[in-house]
Amino acid sequence: MSWNKRPKQDLSEQPEAIYPAALAYLAQRDYAAEELRERLLSRGAEPEACGEVICRLLQQRYLDDARFALGRVRQRREFNGRSRALIRHELRELGLEESLIQQALEAEYSAEQESALLERLLRAELRRLQLSDDALLRRKQLASLQRRLLGKGFPPGQVYQALQFLLEEQEEE
Repeated sequence: MSWNKRPKQDLSEQPEAIYPAALAYLAQRDYAAEELRERLLSRGAEPEACGEVICRLLQQRYLDDARFALGRVRQRREFNGRSRALIRHELRELGLEESLIQQALEAEYSAEQESALLERLLRAELRRLQLSDDALLRRKQLASLQRRLLGKGFPPGQVYQALQFLLEEQEEE
């Protein structure tokens, strides 16, 4: 079965099509203003016309960077298990202002929640891993686990400390 995907409409010679194209993007998911601007520009929209459409969408509250930031923080925390630092980086890459990023993180993702998430991820991984009795294989398994968590943006010291705590807890059982 093949998907018959239509090519995206070139917006370079159709400024009247920029607004409907932006609405079509927003119908699929929420966007940051700068992210949507980049999408439209990549399809050939003129920067001036694109700016006008973005302003119009902001006035109509179809675009709202604060709402977007809150939703993205919540989604990345709950469904992707990402750290605060990695989420902050992602939001910066999407062109959000630092003040909006900070507000969203304070509202949706406290340091305590990050620690609890790290512990929950570690517990799940340790249950799944079935750590080997062979010391070398066990070290490799734990190193792999640490790399995965570091890839999610958790600080190395926090990962190491939480892992040591959980391993000691397992040994006591």
